[in-house]
Amino acid sequence: MPDQQQGRDADQAGADVGDDRARRAEQPDQCPGEAGVVLMLLTGLPLPPVAPLVTKVVPPQGVVVLAVALVGIGAAWLTVIGPGASVLSIAGPLLTVGAGFGISTGLIDGVAIGSVDPARAGTGAGMFNAVRLALETIAIAVVGAVLATTTGGRLAEPGYTSGLHVALWGMAGLAAVLTVVLARVLPRRRETTARQHPEPSQA
Repeated sequence: MPDQQQGRDADQAGADVGDDRARRAEQPDQCPGEAGVVLMLLTGLPLPPVAPLVTKVVPPQGVVVLAVALVGIGAAWLTVIGPGASVLSIAGPLLTVGAGFGISTGLIDGVAIGSVDPARAGTGAGMFNAVRLALETIAIAVVGAVLATTTGGRLAEPGYTSGLHVALWGMAGLAAVLTVVLARVLPRRRETTARQHPEPSQA
């Protein structure tokens, strides 16, 4: 009897392995060109030159708030991703996130430096870069921890999708909070800086 039970267990394990291989075979591999297109969508490559044109209509502080909001919307929208998701189905979310990064590239530095006294612009730039790198490192660690916890370290399993959704919803929630905070704080900082350092009147 024990030998028969072991035999059945071995047969079941073999069947599970065969089913897993069949499922993987049904999913087409992504070619390098398609993967490159996906990454290009996240860069927002054409948008940095457009940002100065946007600031003629919207103040730089407003552009920063808009950028954070776009990243949050894109992260929430990206939860449509799944094992069988096509490039077309995730193009919209990726473009939205890329637009958020693209329109804010170069502007965030100016807003950060402009928020401090001109005599301390160098200190402000150094602090901004240090904080940005630290937050990027923390964000990568947090997302990695969420994925490792929800998938048990097996990123190839279906649990990876649910773990990714948890991370994306967390990013969207954080972006929503930051959007509200920045929308309230940045205009006040701009008014304070303008009062402390008024522009010289032209004769």
